[in-house]
Amino acid sequence: MRRLQAGLVDLAMLFIWLPIIIGITAVLLYLGLTAGLNQLLVYAVATFTAILVPVVVFSLLDSGRNRGTWGKRRFQMQVVRLNGERLGLGRALARNFLRYALPLAFLALGIAAMLTRPGLDSWIAVAIAAVFPIVYVLSIWFGSGRSLYDSILDTQVVPASGRRAIFEPGGRHFEESDDLEDEGEETIILPRRAIPPGSV
Repeated sequence: MRRLQAGLVDLAMLFIWLPIIIGITAVLLYLGLTAGLNQLLVYAVATFTAILVPVVVFSLLDSGRNRGTWGKRRFQMQVVRLNGERLGLGRALARNFLRYALPLAFLALGIAAMLTRPGLDSWIAVAIAAVFPIVYVLSIWFGSGRSLYDSILDTQVVPASGRRAIFEPGGRHFEESDDLEDEGEETIILPRRAIPPGSV
């Protein structure tokens, strides 16, 4: 449940950004500042900017010291690799591409197609965009507690209380530790305890 709440916070941030780009694009079109340019190119650049900026920002946060976006930090969670290590920027970019950019790209294509040449292909693109989040949520609830993109990229979302997650046959476990890696101090490992898959 906390992971869903964290995701909703991140989506709220995303949908604050999208109207800004839409508004800037509308103003440019209204003032005629894009006159002479291919309108499809204008829409493509606006869409690319609307999608790329949040993906890069979220990836920098996921791969940064706090290992999580604003939503994860708000609900005391973090994203790490299966071995507990921090994500590199490349892996974080790939994760947020699958999580946000891919569904939003299909949604943008579908909407653009509806506005220019409505037809079956536009509805297919919108349907595909809707399938992604549904599959991601179902993979969390009915799988090992990890989303499809986490499984693909060898990552996981865990509590940010210094626990280092380890997957073992027969269950999901966490090792309690003082996460002092950034300060260069020795990590103290305490006895581990099992946590049900659906609890994070």
